Amino acid sequence: MNRIAIVFFSASVLVSAQNFQPPSWGQGAGQGSGQGAGQGQGSIQQQINQLQSQIEKLRAKQRQMSRPPVQTQTGPVTGHPISGKETRQTTQKLADGTDINHSDTSSFYRDSAGRMRAESPNGIEIFDPVAQVEYDVAPQLKKYAHSFFGGHVSYVAIAAYGNTTESHINSGNSNAASEAQTGTTEDLGKQMVNGVMTTGSKVTITIPAGVIGNNREIKVVNERWYSDELQVLVKSINTDPRFGVNVYELTDIKQTEPDISLFKVPADYKLVANNGDLWRRN
Repeated sequence: MNRIAIVFFSASVLVSAQNFQPPSWGQGAGQGSGQGAGQGQGSIQQQINQLQSQIEKLRAKQRQMSRPPVQTQTGPVTGHPISGKETRQTTQKLADGTDINHSDTSSFYRDSAGRMRAESPNGIEIFDPVAQVEYDVAPQLKKYAHSFFGGHVSYVAIAAYGNTTESHINSGNSNAASEAQTGTTEDLGKQMVNGVMTTGSKVTITIPAGVIGNNREIKVVNERWYSDELQVLVKSINTDPRFGVNVYELTDIKQTEPDISLFKVPADYKLVANNGDLWRRN
Protein backbone atom coordinates (compact mmCIF):
# COMPACT_ATOMS: atom_id res chain seq x y z
CA MET A 1 0.00 0.00 0.00
CA ASN A 2 1.48 3.27 -1.06
CA ARG A 3 0.47 6.63 0.29
CA ILE A 4 1.59 9.52 -1.76
CA ALA A 5 0.59 13.06 -2.33
CA ILE A 6 -0.76 14.39 -5.55
CA VAL A 7 1.75 14.14 -8.24
CA PHE A 8 3.33 17.10 -9.96
CA PHE A 9 6.47 18.63 -8.44
CA SER A 10 8.72 21.23 -9.99
CA ALA A 11 12.43 20.87 -10.61
CA SER A 12 13.06 23.25 -7.71
CA VAL A 13 12.40 20.28 -5.43
CA LEU A 14 15.45 18.50 -6.76
CA VAL A 15 17.51 21.65 -6.77
CA SER A 16 16.53 22.24 -3.15
CA ALA A 17 17.59 18.70 -2.26
CA GLN A 18 20.98 19.16 -3.92
CA ASN A 19 21.61 22.53 -2.29
CA PHE A 20 20.11 21.63 1.07
CA GLN A 21 22.13 22.91 4.04
CA PRO A 22 21.48 21.56 7.54
CA PRO A 23 20.68 24.07 10.26
CA SER A 24 23.45 25.00 12.65
CA TRP A 25 22.95 23.51 16.05
CA GLY A 26 24.66 23.10 19.39
CA GLN A 27 24.33 26.69 20.55
CA GLY A 28 24.28 26.67 24.29
CA ALA A 29 25.21 23.00 24.56
CA GLY A 30 28.40 23.72 26.46
CA GLN A 31 27.44 26.97 28.14
CA GLY A 32 26.99 25.55 31.57
CA SER A 33 25.86 22.52 33.45
CA GLY A 34 22.65 21.31 35.00
CA GLN A 35 19.57 22.95 33.56
CA GLY A 36 21.52 24.92 30.95
CA ALA A 37 23.23 21.78 29.61
CA GLY A 38 19.92 19.90 29.58
CA GLN A 39 18.29 22.68 27.57
CA GLY A 40 21.21 22.61 25.15
CA GLN A 41 20.89 18.86 24.62
CA GLY A 42 17.16 19.21 24.13
CA SER A 43 17.73 21.94 21.56
CA ILE A 44 20.22 19.75 19.68
CA GLN A 45 17.82 16.81 19.56
CA GLN A 46 14.98 19.05 18.39
CA GLN A 47 17.09 20.41 15.54
CA ILE A 48 18.25 16.90 14.59
CA ASN A 49 14.61 15.77 14.42
CA GLN A 50 13.77 18.80 12.30
CA LEU A 51 16.64 18.04 9.93
CA GLN A 52 15.59 14.40 9.57
CA SER A 53 12.02 15.46 8.82
CA GLN A 54 13.17 17.93 6.15
CA ILE A 55 15.42 15.33 4.51
CA GLU A 56 12.61 12.76 4.41
CA LYS A 57 10.25 15.29 2.79
CA LEU A 58 12.84 16.08 0.13
CA ARG A 59 13.43 12.38 -0.53
CA ALA A 60 9.69 11.77 -0.83
CA LYS A 61 9.36 14.56 -3.39
CA GLN A 62 12.34 13.23 -5.33
CA ARG A 63 10.74 9.77 -5.42
CA GLN A 64 7.55 11.40 -6.64
CA MET A 65 9.45 12.98 -9.54
CA SER A 66 10.62 9.52 -10.66
CA ARG A 67 7.09 8.08 -11.00
CA PRO A 68 4.40 8.76 -13.61
CA PRO A 69 1.51 10.94 -12.42
CA VAL A 70 -1.71 9.53 -10.99
CA GLN A 71 -4.68 11.88 -10.93
CA THR A 72 -6.86 11.77 -7.84
CA GLN A 73 -10.14 13.25 -6.70
CA THR A 74 -9.83 15.67 -3.81
CA GLY A 75 -11.87 17.04 -0.93
CA PRO A 76 -13.40 17.31 1.51
CA VAL A 77 -16.42 18.69 -0.36
CA THR A 78 -19.86 18.85 1.25
CA GLY A 79 -23.27 19.49 -0.28
CA HIS A 80 -22.39 18.14 -3.75
CA PRO A 81 -23.05 14.37 -3.95
CA ILE A 82 -21.60 12.77 -7.06
CA SER A 83 -20.57 9.45 -8.56
CA GLY A 84 -18.92 8.38 -11.80
CA LYS A 85 -16.52 6.11 -13.61
CA GLU A 86 -12.80 6.95 -13.59
CA THR A 87 -10.69 5.99 -16.60
CA ARG A 88 -6.90 6.24 -16.69
CA GLN A 89 -5.04 5.68 -19.96
CA THR A 90 -1.29 5.74 -20.49
CA THR A 91 0.38 5.82 -23.91
CA GLN A 92 4.17 5.67 -24.20
CA LYS A 93 6.44 5.31 -27.23
CA LEU A 94 9.91 3.87 -26.58
CA ALA A 95 13.07 4.88 -28.44
CA ASP A 96 12.93 1.71 -30.58
CA GLY A 97 9.40 2.55 -31.75
CA THR A 98 7.60 0.19 -29.36
CA ASP A 99 4.21 1.45 -28.16
CA ILE A 100 3.09 0.72 -24.61
CA ASN A 101 -0.59 1.25 -23.84
CA HIS A 102 -2.31 0.70 -20.53
CA SER A 103 -5.76 1.55 -19.21
CA ASP A 104 -7.87 0.80 -16.17
CA THR A 105 -11.22 1.86 -14.79
CA SER A 106 -12.46 2.48 -11.28
CA SER A 107 -15.45 4.10 -9.58
CA PHE A 108 -15.67 7.25 -7.50
CA TYR A 109 -18.38 8.22 -5.01
CA ARG A 110 -18.88 11.27 -2.80
CA ASP A 111 -21.88 12.02 -0.58
CA SER A 112 -23.29 15.27 0.80
CA ALA A 113 -21.35 14.87 4.05
CA GLY A 114 -18.02 14.78 2.19
CA ARG A 115 -17.40 11.04 2.44
CA MET A 116 -15.37 9.71 -0.49
CA ARG A 117 -14.85 6.23 -1.96
CA ALA A 118 -12.47 5.24 -4.77
CA GLU A 119 -12.97 1.65 -5.89
CA SER A 120 -11.16 -0.70 -8.27
CA PRO A 121 -11.63 -4.49 -8.47
CA ASN A 122 -8.55 -5.03 -6.28
CA GLY A 123 -8.66 -2.13 -3.83
CA ILE A 124 -10.95 0.38 -2.17
CA GLU A 125 -10.07 3.62 -0.40
CA ILE A 126 -12.70 5.21 1.86
CA PHE A 127 -12.44 8.60 3.56
CA ASP A 128 -15.07 9.43 6.19
CA PRO A 129 -14.76 12.94 7.70
CA VAL A 130 -17.84 12.35 9.87
CA ALA A 131 -16.40 9.35 11.73
CA GLN A 132 -12.86 10.77 11.22
CA VAL A 133 -11.57 7.49 9.85
CA GLU A 134 -9.92 6.27 6.66
CA TYR A 135 -10.22 2.70 5.38
CA ASP A 136 -7.95 0.72 3.04
CA VAL A 137 -9.90 -2.30 1.84
CA ALA A 138 -8.81 -5.41 -0.08
CA PRO A 139 -12.12 -6.89 -1.33
CA GLN A 140 -10.60 -10.05 -2.83
CA LEU A 141 -9.03 -10.89 0.54
CA LYS A 142 -11.93 -9.59 2.64
CA LYS A 143 -9.47 -7.61 4.74
CA TYR A 144 -9.16 -3.97 5.70
CA ALA A 145 -6.94 -1.58 7.64
CA HIS A 146 -8.02 1.71 9.14
CA SER A 147 -6.54 4.86 10.62
CA PHE A 148 -8.19 7.61 12.63
CA PHE A 149 -7.53 11.31 12.29
CA GLY A 150 -8.65 14.09 14.55
CA GLY A 151 -9.37 17.76 14.11
CA HIS A 152 -9.90 19.68 10.91
CA VAL A 153 -8.83 18.14 7.59
CA SER A 154 -8.02 20.82 5.00
CA TYR A 155 -7.18 18.52 2.10
CA VAL A 156 -7.57 14.88 1.12
CA ALA A 157 -6.86 13.05 -2.15
CA ILE A 158 -7.77 9.43 -2.88
CA ALA A 159 -7.45 7.08 -5.85
CA ALA A 160 -7.84 3.38 -6.64
CA TYR A 161 -6.36 1.84 -9.77
CA GLY A 162 -4.88 -1.51 -10.76
CA ASN A 163 -3.68 -3.28 -7.63
CA THR A 164 -3.07 -0.04 -5.73
CA THR A 165 -4.93 2.50 -3.62
CA GLU A 166 -3.46 5.86 -2.74
CA SER A 167 -4.38 8.59 -0.31
CA HIS A 168 -3.02 11.79 1.17
CA ILE A 169 -4.55 13.68 4.08
CA ASN A 170 -3.38 17.11 5.16
CA SER A 171 -4.62 18.68 8.40
CA GLY A 172 -2.64 21.90 7.99
CA ASN A 173 -3.75 25.22 6.57
CA SER A 174 -2.05 24.86 3.18
CA ASN A 175 -3.52 23.15 0.15
CA ALA A 176 -1.35 20.25 -0.94
CA ALA A 177 -2.48 20.55 -4.54
CA SER A 178 -1.35 24.18 -4.83
CA GLU A 179 1.96 23.30 -3.20
CA ALA A 180 2.54 20.45 -5.65
CA GLN A 181 1.61 22.25 -8.85
CA THR A 182 4.07 24.99 -9.71
CA GLY A 183 5.01 26.33 -13.11
CA THR A 184 3.55 28.54 -15.82
CA THR A 185 -0.26 28.50 -15.93
CA GLU A 186 -2.45 29.25 -18.97
CA ASP A 187 -6.21 29.82 -18.74
CA LEU A 188 -8.08 27.68 -21.30
CA GLY A 189 -11.53 29.12 -20.61
CA LYS A 190 -14.76 27.20 -20.08
CA GLN A 191 -15.91 24.08 -21.90
CA MET A 192 -18.53 21.37 -21.55
CA VAL A 193 -16.75 18.07 -20.78
CA ASN A 194 -18.62 14.80 -20.23
CA GLY A 195 -21.86 16.68 -19.64
CA VAL A 196 -20.42 19.08 -17.05
CA MET A 197 -19.35 22.71 -17.46
CA THR A 198 -15.65 22.94 -16.65
CA THR A 199 -12.85 25.49 -16.45
CA GLY A 200 -9.61 24.56 -18.20
CA SER A 201 -6.02 25.33 -17.28
CA LYS A 202 -2.64 24.27 -18.64
CA VAL A 203 0.37 24.12 -16.32
CA THR A 204 3.82 23.83 -17.90
CA ILE A 205 6.67 22.75 -15.65
CA THR A 206 10.25 23.05 -16.88
CA ILE A 207 12.94 20.74 -15.50
CA PRO A 208 16.26 22.49 -16.28
CA ALA A 209 19.11 20.63 -17.96
CA GLY A 210 21.29 18.66 -15.57
CA VAL A 211 18.80 18.41 -12.70
CA ILE A 212 18.08 14.70 -13.19
CA GLY A 213 20.96 13.91 -15.55
CA ASN A 214 19.10 15.35 -18.57
CA ASN A 215 21.26 17.03 -21.22
CA ARG A 216 18.53 19.54 -22.06
CA GLU A 217 15.45 20.93 -20.35
CA ILE A 218 12.30 18.82 -20.06
CA LYS A 219 8.83 20.29 -20.51
CA VAL A 220 5.99 18.67 -18.56
CA VAL A 221 2.51 19.86 -19.58
CA ASN A 222 -0.59 19.18 -17.50
CA GLU A 223 -4.00 20.17 -18.94
CA ARG A 224 -6.90 20.04 -16.46
CA TRP A 225 -10.65 20.52 -16.85
CA TYR A 226 -12.27 21.13 -13.47
CA SER A 227 -15.89 21.75 -12.45
CA ASP A 228 -15.95 24.70 -10.08
CA GLU A 229 -19.63 24.07 -9.31
CA LEU A 230 -19.22 20.40 -8.36
CA GLN A 231 -15.59 20.77 -7.20
CA VAL A 232 -14.51 17.70 -9.11
CA LEU A 233 -11.83 16.96 -11.71
CA VAL A 234 -13.50 15.88 -14.96
CA LYS A 235 -10.54 15.42 -17.29
CA SER A 236 -6.77 15.84 -17.36
CA ILE A 237 -4.05 15.22 -19.94
CA ASN A 238 -0.49 15.00 -18.67
CA THR A 239 2.29 14.96 -21.27
CA ASP A 240 5.73 14.09 -19.96
CA PRO A 241 8.62 12.87 -22.18
CA ARG A 242 9.71 10.51 -19.39
CA PHE A 243 6.37 8.74 -19.01
CA GLY A 244 4.36 9.43 -22.16
CA VAL A 245 0.79 10.74 -22.19
CA ASN A 246 -1.50 10.06 -19.23
CA VAL A 247 -5.21 10.81 -19.67
CA TYR A 248 -7.73 10.81 -16.82
CA GLU A 249 -11.51 11.14 -17.28
CA LEU A 250 -14.53 11.06 -15.01
CA THR A 251 -17.55 9.87 -17.01
CA ASP A 252 -21.10 8.65 -16.34
CA ILE A 253 -21.40 11.48 -13.84
CA LYS A 254 -24.48 11.34 -11.59
CA GLN A 255 -25.37 14.06 -9.09
CA THR A 256 -27.37 11.85 -6.76
CA GLU A 257 -26.76 10.71 -3.19
CA PRO A 258 -24.76 7.44 -3.09
CA ASP A 259 -25.89 4.62 -0.81
CA ILE A 260 -24.45 5.16 2.69
CA SER A 261 -23.32 1.52 2.77
CA LEU A 262 -20.62 2.35 0.21
CA PHE A 263 -18.73 4.23 2.91
CA LYS A 264 -18.71 1.35 5.39
CA VAL A 265 -16.67 -1.86 5.52
CA PRO A 266 -18.69 -5.11 5.28
CA ALA A 267 -19.14 -6.81 8.64
CA ASP A 268 -17.45 -10.04 7.51
CA TYR A 269 -14.18 -8.34 6.53
CA LYS A 270 -11.17 -8.90 8.81
CA LEU A 271 -9.33 -5.98 10.41
CA VAL A 272 -5.55 -6.33 10.11
CA ALA A 273 -2.82 -4.66 12.15
CA ASN A 274 -1.25 -2.65 9.31
CA ASN A 275 -1.33 -2.17 5.54
CA GLY A 276 1.51 -4.62 5.04
CA ASP A 277 -0.67 -7.34 6.55
CA LEU A 278 -3.57 -6.17 4.38
CA TRP A 279 -1.91 -7.23 1.16
CA ARG A 280 -0.32 -10.40 2.55
CA ARG A 281 -2.35 -13.35 1.31
CA ASN A 282 -1.22 -15.89 3.92
